[in-house]
Amino acid sequence: MSLTTQDPSSNQHPPISPAKKKALTSRDANAIQYTKSQLNEGDTLVFVRFPNGRPVYDATGFRLSDMHRVHSDKLKAASPIFKEALENDWTQHRCRRRNKLLHSLPDGIRYVLDLTPPEEGDDALALTAELSCSLGIRRWYKSEHTRVASAHGLVGGKDETIINPDLKDDKTSDPPSPDDAMAIIDIAGAVATAETVAEINGVGNTDVAFKTALEQSKKLSDEKASKESDYTKDYSQKKEADTLDYCPIRHRTGIERLLQIIEGKDPRLDSAPKVWTLAVLAKHFECHNSVVDYIITWMIAEPNCKIFEILPEDCLRIGMLLQNEVATRYAFTILVSEEAFRVGTGRSDAATQPNTNYPAGKQVTKFGRARESLDEDTLNLIQHAGRNFHARIEQEIQLLLSPNMNWLHALPEFSKILKFKDFLEVNSTAEDLKSRNVKKIISNLVHYIRGRLLWCFYQPLDEAERKSWNDHRDQEGHHRIGVPSDDIYTALTENEKLMTRFYWGCMRLLKWQPDHSRCATNLILDSPPESWLEEYERESASKLSPSLEISPGRSIAWDRLEEIWKRNHSSKLAPTVFPPTSPDQISNRNVTWTLPKEETEFPIFTRIYEGDTSVTASPHVPIGADIGPFSPFFNLYTLFNQIEGKIHGVCNRMLSRGEIQNLRPPNCDICDTLLCLGEDEYKYLPLWANGLNDGTGGVFEEAIPPAERGGAMGPGPAYHTGSTVNS
Repeated sequence: MSLTTQDPSSNQHPPISPAKKKALTSRDANAIQYTKSQLNEGDTLVFVRFPNGRPVYDATGFRLSDMHRVHSDKLKAASPIFKEALENDWTQHRCRRRNKLLHSLPDGIRYVLDLTPPEEGDDALALTAELSCSLGIRRWYKSEHTRVASAHGLVGGKDETIINPDLKDDKTSDPPSPDDAMAIIDIAGAVATAETVAEINGVGNTDVAFKTALEQSKKLSDEKASKESDYTKDYSQKKEADTLDYCPIRHRTGIERLLQIIEGKDPRLDSAPKVWTLAVLAKHFECHNSVVDYIITWMIAEPNCKIFEILPEDCLRIGMLLQNEVATRYAFTILVSEEAFRVGTGRSDAATQPNTNYPAGKQVTKFGRARESLDEDTLNLIQHAGRNFHARIEQEIQLLLSPNMNWLHALPEFSKILKFKDFLEVNSTAEDLKSRNVKKIISNLVHYIRGRLLWCFYQPLDEAERKSWNDHRDQEGHHRIGVPSDDIYTALTENEKLMTRFYWGCMRLLKWQPDHSRCATNLILDSPPESWLEEYERESASKLSPSLEISPGRSIAWDRLEEIWKRNHSSKLAPTVFPPTSPDQISNRNVTWTLPKEETEFPIFTRIYEGDTSVTASPHVPIGADIGPFSPFFNLYTLFNQIEGKIHGVCNRMLSRGEIQNLRPPNCDICDTLLCLGEDEYKYLPLWANGLNDGTGGVFEEAIPPAERGGAMGPGPAYHTGSTVNS
């Protein structure tokens, strides 16, 4: 009799791989959440039967129930449809008969509700069409793997299925792809060749040959993986094929999530299709107030909030379904901004007009974002608001860049030189050299300032902006391969660039210090040296022309000046001056003024100080720091500071994001067009979204003229506009 000893380790299970351990941990956590969310309390029995009565499992293998218990009082408070179904005797009779509960009900049950979706009829067809997810919603799970970096718990959830995931994993794997098959053939061929060579040489070491073949295979696999970027790699290809636009199981589990929310339990919203389904069902059952907090929280969670700027059409539809002001105005802002940009494109190229509708996956913006379809009514609101927005921005840029530069004339420092010009025009001839010089200085300043603003249209993207643009395009998931963002921006026209954030950001960064190197631009006043020589010769000839008559004594200007002096002042009083704001002006208090003598050569006042009446001096020009707003002297530094303040104010207003500024962190900004919408654009939204659109169409009509123009012309909509004369 022989005794055999058994290795104790043979009774132990093989070690669990890290991937399997992670899957089991996730399943345990999901089991806890599923237990907490179970609907097993209440006086109402709700049936939501799955197609063909087949069992349905979630992503971790738990079988879902088609029968739930909820509280009737919560159902009645959530939706008038549920209240009507519970209190209507005929509806209750039909539900009991359909579920074979006509004669008796389970203990504690007062009502029976059958929410199984119908499979036939016009209502079923309309609901199915509305529940169908767009391509962007179905692909939003990819945001977990791209630079959007959404959390897996928000976007990585899988739909429920009739196949148990545990059994599915135990099945044989799918046949290898053609590329994989060729790799297997290559490896087998390498091994066979190695064996043959070893046999011929009498070595017989096939293990070395096999190891070499595996190393070569791994090297080829690594090279192939390195060629796939984050945006060319096809993540979860089989999962995308299984994510249908409409899924009857997702429809029914969406009803279960709706009941969970009504009961105050966690609905486990872990994917965009589930969120879309819940929003549509909430509108269908008229209980959007119950689910709005869960859905909006999912949408604005960082960084998942980028969905507003990547899928604004879907977000707008969700906001409309839930009648939520925040989501509606946020998505509306993005779409109106893009529409205003397209209006600029249409004005630049008459052959490229904005499209009326955008089929999913077939139209993209000029920056590469794929558009989704919208209904005609919603699209009409966006187009009207987009035209208003573009017109407002265009008016702003016209005020800044108009040849008159009226905003520049309104600056206090620039008005000083304008007053000096007016004084010279009144008190000198048109050919006076000083008057011409002042006009030339004003013209040079206007052209220089306007030229610097126009220069922003031709400024290319810098390195930081180019990186930002590329990152935004990659996050949108539709990067144009081979077309850098710098080339896209450079190809834009002026009507398009004025709707971009980069143009106004470039204008805001302009330096306005006269001694700064970046201020030495000469875009408009550049001229060849020949023109400078001609101008110099012309001015020199006018100064040395012998035909000029030089009369002795005082000129006509002095006679006119003496006449003004006698009419307005006493000979013993000093001329009226501004309040003293500088040392030079304060010193004028102890000065007596006198008119120049006849032999005075230059048209200036002379000051005779009390201390020494024999000393005369010209007016002293103070330093720039002493030139205040009430000083008659002109300061170029002060003018540039005022220009910088004006430009910064306009640019900050253009670059503001209005109402959506505080809805998400700055690192979630993707849209590169202006977002500073105002009430002229938001007025097209419905009343519940804080708009003025009451459904009558009055928001699309012209505003009623002011009453001072004459008021109504009589009964009806006609008003006096002031542009015609009454007959």
